[in-house]
Amino acid sequence: MKRSTVVAAIAVAAVIGGGTVAGAAMSSGGSEPSAAAQELRAESSSQENPSPGGTTATDDRDDQDDDRDDTGKGAGSDAAGSPEPAATGVADQVIRTALEAVPGHVVELDLDRDDKHWDVEVAGEDDREHELEISLDGGKVLHHEQDRDDDAREKVKVLSGGSVSAADAVRIAEEHVAGQVKDLDLDKDDRVWDVELRAEDGSEWELEIDLNSGDVRNVERDDDRDDD
Repeated sequence: MKRSTVVAAIAVAAVIGGGTVAGAAMSSGGSEPSAAAQELRAESSSQENPSPGGTTATDDRDDQDDDRDDTGKGAGSDAAGSPEPAATGVADQVIRTALEAVPGHVVELDLDRDDKHWDVEVAGEDDREHELEISLDGGKVLHHEQDRDDDAREKVKVLSGGSVSAADAVRIAEEHVAGQVKDLDLDKDDRVWDVELRAEDGSEWELEIDLNSGDVRNVERDDDRDDD
């Protein structure tokens, strides 16, 4: 058989086997493919036959993108199923809600876990004593009663003129103990705020905050804590 016939036969076989480019690159001077033909054939084979794992580099990147998407969805589902906000740690919001409802001065607040609300007393600018029940998250007034009381007028006088407010006392106490206020009461005779807190480790603390200077004093740990 002539050499040209052999070359033609090999070229036809390459086309049939899917190696058109490799066959075309064979040397017409011999029966063996050239180095360029072998390289092209190897590239063609790697594209047609996936890796032993059955995936390509492109597939791996797609899988990684899917994993990242799934991770994001999982984080969102946890947030959607979260329980109701913690009752403690919102004393400052409770005070703001109370003063929006009744202009004046908060003089007492107490967390009532049993009835699931905050009890708040406000000495109003109208010289009335206002008692409010505020939701655990501190955002809503649930009940409001008021009564004319001379003591309310005295408390307004004590808290006027730059004294440490209830909101100031909450901030000072929580920074000092690294906890959350659950009870606060104005002692107008001793001119201090009596404050009870629950620390981050669960321990209970009591302290006093000077009404004029904001100084913290008489800090005590309450070993006979309750669970309210």
